[in-house]
Amino acid sequence: MKHIIAAAIATLAFGCTEVASPTAQPQITAYEASGLPRAAFVGAVNDPNSADLIFEPAQTTASQVSAAPDLVCRNMGGTVQSAENVPHPTPQFYPTARILEIRCVT
Repeated sequence: MKHIIAAAIATLAFGCTEVASPTAQPQITAYEASGLPRAAFVGAVNDPNSADLIFEPAQTTASQVSAAPDLVCRNMGGTVQSAENVPHPTPQFYPTARILEIRCVT
C-alpha cells in the first residue's frame, strides 16, 4: 500500500510540472505534412533534412504520393533533392508497404 501511495504522489508531483508555452506552435511531423491519409500510415522517420514515410499504397492515390515530397520539404523549409518510392525491406512483416525516401535541400 505504501508503494502505491508513493507512486501516486510521485506521478502527481512530476506529472504536473510540465508547462507548455502559450506561444509555442505544435510541430507538424513529416507524415502529417505529406498529405498522405492516416489510414495509410505504417511509420515514419525524419530528421531536419530527410524523411522516410512508410505507408500502405492501397490507402493512397498516385497523386497523393507524388505530391508528398514537395509538401514535406516545404514544411522543412527547403526543396526536394531526391525522392524514391521503394518496397519495404522486410516483406515478411510488411508485404505491401512502401517507403517514400525523401531528401531535402534547405
